[in-house]
Amino acid sequence: MDMNITFVIWWVGLALFFIFFWQIAKALQSVATTFRKFEELIKKFENFKLTELPPVASVPPPLPVSAPASVSAAPVAVSPSAPAVDRGGIPGEIVAVIAAAVDAVMAGPHRILAINPISGPNPYQTSLAWAAEGRRHIFQSHKLR
Repeated sequence: MDMNITFVIWWVGLALFFIFFWQIAKALQSVATTFRKFEELIKKFENFKLTELPPVASVPPPLPVSAPASVSAAPVAVSPSAPAVDRGGIPGEIVAVIAAAVDAVMAGPHRILAINPISGPNPYQTSLAWAAEGRRHIFQSHKLR
């Protein structure tokens, strides 16, 4: 009985060995075919000679541009339609970034009334404010039942 099992295992191993090498031979044949195609392309490009350039469409000359008429810049009075924003000591560049962020996020008309920095003597207070904002965002995303 042991002799039959050993014999079967030996034949299965031999069959797997031949299948493995047959697959490798197919892969190598595919690689060789690809290399032959590349060699043919390289020969075509090596023998390619540009004897005559194709005709280029003629481009019309640019049109002359006259100088713009002089415009007198009269001062224009701007009346603010909204009250000025209380910046609270925040630089104008930061206010502009906050206004751009609000414009990008909010749908429809909106108005910034005040910008209050979240800071305190303790950095723990600042992190509490951000945590509260995160909770507010999560609660706002839930549907009421």
